[in-house]
Amino acid sequence: MIQRNPDRRRFKADFIESLHGQARILHWPAALVSLIAWLGFALDTDKKLHPDFPELFYFRITLSIISLLMLLAIVLEKITSIRFRGKGLGWMYALYGYVLLSCAFFTGRIADDPNYVSGLQVVVMLTVFIPFSLLGSYILYFLSIALFVASIALFGPRLGTDAAQYSMQNIAIAYILSFIMSVVLDHYRFHMFNNHRKIIEQGREVRERMDEVVKLKEKQDGDYFLTSLLIKPLIANSAPRHPVDIEFLLDQHKKFIFRNRESEIGGDYLCAHAVELQGKPFTAFINGDAMGKSIQGAGGALVLGTVFQSVIQRTHSSRDSQKPPEVWLKDCFVDLHNVFTTFDGSMLVSALLGILDNETGLLYYINAEHPRIVLYRNREAKLVEDEHILRKLGVTGITQGMRIRTLQLEPQDILVIGSDGRDDLEIGVQESGTRIMNEDENLFRAIVQNAGGDLAQIKTELQKAGHIVDDLSLMRLGYREDESAERLNDIGKAIEKAGQLARSLSAETDLTGSWKAYREYVELNPCDTEAIHTTAYLSKLLYRKNRDPALLAFGIAQAERIRLRDPANVKNLINLADLCRLTGNRDRALKILAEAERTDKSNPRLADLRDLLAAR
Repeated sequence: MIQRNPDRRRFKADFIESLHGQARILHWPAALVSLIAWLGFALDTDKKLHPDFPELFYFRITLSIISLLMLLAIVLEKITSIRFRGKGLGWMYALYGYVLLSCAFFTGRIADDPNYVSGLQVVVMLTVFIPFSLLGSYILYFLSIALFVASIALFGPRLGTDAAQYSMQNIAIAYILSFIMSVVLDHYRFHMFNNHRKIIEQGREVRERMDEVVKLKEKQDGDYFLTSLLIKPLIANSAPRHPVDIEFLLDQHKKFIFRNRESEIGGDYLCAHAVELQGKPFTAFINGDAMGKSIQGAGGALVLGTVFQSVIQRTHSSRDSQKPPEVWLKDCFVDLHNVFTTFDGSMLVSALLGILDNETGLLYYINAEHPRIVLYRNREAKLVEDEHILRKLGVTGITQGMRIRTLQLEPQDILVIGSDGRDDLEIGVQESGTRIMNEDENLFRAIVQNAGGDLAQIKTELQKAGHIVDDLSLMRLGYREDESAERLNDIGKAIEKAGQLARSLSAETDLTGSWKAYREYVELNPCDTEAIHTTAYLSKLLYRKNRDPALLAFGIAQAERIRLRDPANVKNLINLADLCRLTGNRDRALKILAEAERTDKSNPRLADLRDLLAAR
């Protein structure tokens, strides 16, 4: 609090402008409250309690008059668009300055009345919540103290009583607390302002690219064509054909011709890439649908593609390749979301982001208000149940409820993922001319089943069912479609054998062997969340035996995987908190422990772990 932030001097003018804006927001409520705040005292209470002080009426009424003038200025500003209120702080200094200084003066005259002194205390404490500059607050405080003392000296109220002395102590405490809280709130106001400024600067490059795209909108077909050229290289499919076969179908609603070249533009986006995590091959993919039509949607798709491609490139060239798939997916989602939040809700994107373990067939995915996945298995299509769909990218706060979903694919499985254009079908027109739109998401499921998971046939069936009125993007993901039965049987036997070995070894007699067996089994079958938990727990037990810090790091990584999949798994949270405790990260351990307590307060292990943390 005491150390001076060097940014204070550099961005002083911008910070004051921010305070002006906050003050303008308070004009309406402050004026309305002040208009009536003292009327009851002026018309009734003051006359009863202090008939010898009729001047109180004028102090009270003056506040209502100032408030009325302020409200009039606000109304006139709305009607005439003339800036009567200035930047904002001036009126607040005038209004609140009058309240504080007049209250200090007349309270000094009747300082022997504890009721009126308590009113001054409230006014003094209220000052800290108004976005004044720190210097402005101090000036008001010192002036009010001077007026209060001068009034006492001038009118000589009886302050020798115990009640009066008690009131004087309270008013002194109120001023001291206000001085301190003014410093604290000023620090945090600047901290919030500075963080917001940094976020804006970080997103400036993206916004500059967006500004360029928006300017291109005025150039009609030429602009559309240029934008389509920018997006086209971002729509990439570099996933291997085996064991995962990915196909795209993209049909943007806006079609145009530029210099005899036919093209299209829209907000849908598709991309798939091969990545390597912890030495294992994965396929990362995304299907997004940016808000808006034509150039607006294309701008969102351009930003989405740019950020996603940068994440892929970073994974190829940095330590991100050592992250577990759940952590990688979470970080990728957060990166995408943080970029879109800089647009303050003007650009939102629904998306389904996933990463598939090529060897085991376990799919990890996050659905941000995107249509559900359709799974085609054994000639039957069904919608994958997903009760935990997040809001769109760019909606503030969605990362707090984020949860990684998993889906175990079997050989010959086909996933069909698509934007809401698959459901937005005009299936008829009413007599009034109003369009009848499809509202049944099972229609698309039935079409996938009839088409056998073939994208071209799916589009044909959609066109038969109705008129497509939106951008349409579809992704087909086939898993091990050409594997021989013998090969698939060998994989299944290997997983079963590893699982039997892991469960047969006793941690009490062969802790190291049990840990290695579970680790190998989890690599073959990452879908088994319980086995991952056991691996993390055995890592902790083995650490206690040989004190290898790498075991704690490994155990924490496994426990974090479960936490991303199932945040309410109390058993895992307790183990994770204990692992963090053993690394010496007490703050992290307490945070995880608090999550566990919110889920299940009655768990007896929580108290034991909290005692261990308290003992440090």
